[in-house]
Amino acid sequence: MPNTSTYYVVAPIDGLHLDFDYRMYSAEVYGCPPNYIPNPEGCSEFRQPYEYLGSFTFKQYKQLSEEWNIDDKTLDNLEQIPNSKLRDFTCIALEIELDRTDYTSVQDETINTSLFQHIINRGEQFLDVWRLCLFKPGEDFSIGSFGAIGNGVQCFWLGQNDIAPKFIARKVSRYQLVQQPVNVVLSNFGTIYADITFRSLCTAAFTYPSNPEIVNRLFDALRAFRESRDISNWEARFRHLAAIAESLARKYDKERLQGKQLRERIAKISTHGWELYEHYSSSVLTPPGLQREQYKLIRERYEEIGWNDEDEAKEIIEDLWYNVRNLLAHTVNTVTSLQRDPVKDMVNMERVIVTMINGIYTAYEVQEFYLGSIYDILIDNK
Repeated sequence: MPNTSTYYVVAPIDGLHLDFDYRMYSAEVYGCPPNYIPNPEGCSEFRQPYEYLGSFTFKQYKQLSEEWNIDDKTLDNLEQIPNSKLRDFTCIALEIELDRTDYTSVQDETINTSLFQHIINRGEQFLDVWRLCLFKPGEDFSIGSFGAIGNGVQCFWLGQNDIAPKFIARKVSRYQLVQQPVNVVLSNFGTIYADITFRSLCTAAFTYPSNPEIVNRLFDALRAFRESRDISNWEARFRHLAAIAESLARKYDKERLQGKQLRERIAKISTHGWELYEHYSSSVLTPPGLQREQYKLIRERYEEIGWNDEDEAKEIIEDLWYNVRNLLAHTVNTVTSLQRDPVKDMVNMERVIVTMINGIYTAYEVQEFYLGSIYDILIDNK
């Protein structure tokens, strides 16, 4: 990309409570009260702007609007932002390359809105990795959105070296879904850090889109999975998840798969991939220092999400596609009219997605050790 310039972004995450700091490749995540213990040495790259900007209440931003190049649309949205401080929230700070050198001084609302959406999309990719590794099928919590601060408003700071930073806020939803925040404490963080998918995709989130095609396809799947969480209609969400699984089953975008071949491909990737992921993540690259309780939580996660064997996965996937997915795709039936157990069916569909994503990424990580492609490893169980 010609004439690019490096900026930093600092954004809140309403819905995720950390009591520690964590560095994920070139990004840093800072915890929040009440039990927050900072780690200035481990997360120092963006700490100075984070602490400085976090010392002001949001109500004070109007007084500094000229110095900080805050546009009128942001000023309007400040009325709807709670009177708190940035450091009252878990925050993420990251480095980003943009196509102009003057974004911190531009006040054009159209340009700022386009910039806003681009940065929100990039930030969500980092959080998608957290969402995947915190997710358990059947649970309905979410860590919220990148830049979310309440009342349907998302925002962030954009800065560059010693140049005065710029604050952008946009109301992206007319309503706000209120839920209890997800609490992640340092004592249990080993269950996430031990995950090969988490550690490697954190790096890939920073280098996106300059990743291999298969990795970018996984980020597309993670985005679609995140979007599915906002779908309130059961039938619509089920169809959305089925489309993700079918997309992941294809070796390339235009590969034609249908019927029994499609269902068996999904089952093989789901079971073989999860077995590979579990073995590689727990046996090969387990970080030192994990406590016994953390090992126990890791094992519980493997057992809760994985399948007993390939036959179980084939039977369940055959049932889901033949008796639910196909009927919902080609009729106006509802889950009630199908006389199904909607909770069980949704849990199994979520298991399919999570096991496939983790499995495909693990096969990508280890393919150099095998004489075959990623899909050869997963389909043939080499």
